[in-house]
Amino acid sequence: EILLKEKEHTTSVVLLRRQYAPPLLDVSQDFAVMLKCPTSLFENGQCTEEDLMHEAHIVANSMGPQVQDQSLYPNLVQAKLDALLYDEDGYAWIKSRLRMQPEGTLNIFMYGWYFVRGIVSTLVSDNMLPHQLLNDVNAKTTTFRESGEVHLDPLNIALRILAKPPDTKEKKGASELEETDDSKTVHAWQSRVARYLTFCVDGGLLGARLTLADILHSVRLGITQGVAKLEECLVFMLHMRPVDLQVPYTLQPLRAQLLALGLLGPAPEGFTIEVSFTDRVMHLILESGYIQGLLPAGNPETLSVDYVHLLDHLLRSKSSSSNLKACICRQIIAAKDVDRGTILVPGLLEVMKSNGLFLSTYACAALVNLSQAQDAVKSSLMKHDVASVVLQQLRSNDGDLMLYALMLLVHLTKLQNHRKTLQEAGLVPLLYDVLCDTYGVLQYKRRLITELCSVLGQMCNDAETRMALCDKSKCVECLLILYETSEGLRS
Repeated sequence: EILLKEKEHTTSVVLLRRQYAPPLLDVSQDFAVMLKCPTSLFENGQCTEEDLMHEAHIVANSMGPQVQDQSLYPNLVQAKLDALLYDEDGYAWIKSRLRMQPEGTLNIFMYGWYFVRGIVSTLVSDNMLPHQLLNDVNAKTTTFRESGEVHLDPLNIALRILAKPPDTKEKKGASELEETDDSKTVHAWQSRVARYLTFCVDGGLLGARLTLADILHSVRLGITQGVAKLEECLVFMLHMRPVDLQVPYTLQPLRAQLLALGLLGPAPEGFTIEVSFTDRVMHLILESGYIQGLLPAGNPETLSVDYVHLLDHLLRSKSSSSNLKACICRQIIAAKDVDRGTILVPGLLEVMKSNGLFLSTYACAALVNLSQAQDAVKSSLMKHDVASVVLQQLRSNDGDLMLYALMLLVHLTKLQNHRKTLQEAGLVPLLYDVLCDTYGVLQYKRRLITELCSVLGQMCNDAETRMALCDKSKCVECLLILYETSEGLRS
């Protein structure tokens, strides 16, 4: 829900999403309910914000499909489940609503339980989880026909039992398989197995009683006997590999894997290193600081060069979700110091150019933190044509994005050569337009106007800009009105 307040109109917005639409549960629909009324009605007491939102709620609650009895294609849904073609959220939704699980000739659901049992057994033996949980898992697995000690090893399940899709001939060995056209199919299947096992571990089978965070906590402690096995399981579920499916997946320690993929150094000029991975696992190990601990800097409060290169590659990767990129931006914003922050400039600008308002705001805020008192970062930004990007953000009419764009301009306009480049790009007329649009709503846009005045002041250090704003526009009159309003001299 969003309430947009402008000088002339106030708009209430309710956004709705219909996910997993029948018959195959593979599409979604987005709806927006928008109601607008004059702002003067609020000032006169004829309407309240609650009334406007209530009307929007009534409209949203009245929406529904015309067809009341919607049919599914359960056979096709089951086939997609057996091929592991849904993501983690899809598995969870289908399990809770339709009570359907992956089955097939490989008994994937059964082996998912065995995989979880092996991890739970390791955590219980290290006193990281209660014994009752292992008893409950054992009670569940005894209901399956197949059992045996071999199933207690989760890596045996991941790397051998579920290594090939059900339609792959068993007589083909691994070395022979790599030379056939089936190698891409098998490697893609292994990636989907890793994603499904991630779902099983991260609350898919046991809810909050077992999640990826429990495994990561045990691994980070590093004092348990089974930490090596848990690390291998975590790395397999991450399943970071080249996007070229002809290349087989190799299980190795995470740092060695990142190094082998070239993610700890710069990419060759004009080339982007593309990798695939399980987004949910990557998000967790980044947000928890696990990878940062594997790639330490001299100062614990500083992001190391290796880690900065990794973040840059992830920002550029097509496999990274919006939430993962937002997580990376939050880490850059929170960092007190970044070794060679110029490495991150192209990736952050790419996010600002090619993504929506949500990520653009995060990326712009990250650049504000990077460019603070860092002349090298500012020069790199100007070299990569930040002027056109920032002007685009100022035209977005999104308050938060405009605010961070202005904060970035405060840093960039401190040097004369940077001011000249920005002026040639058309910044000054745009700043004046923003001032004319906002000076009358100081009570709503105080922070934005503060940064706007700072940028205008620094741009006016150049005589040509100062004369243009003073003699050929009403900039001074607008600023005087702002001053009088802020001092209570004008209502």
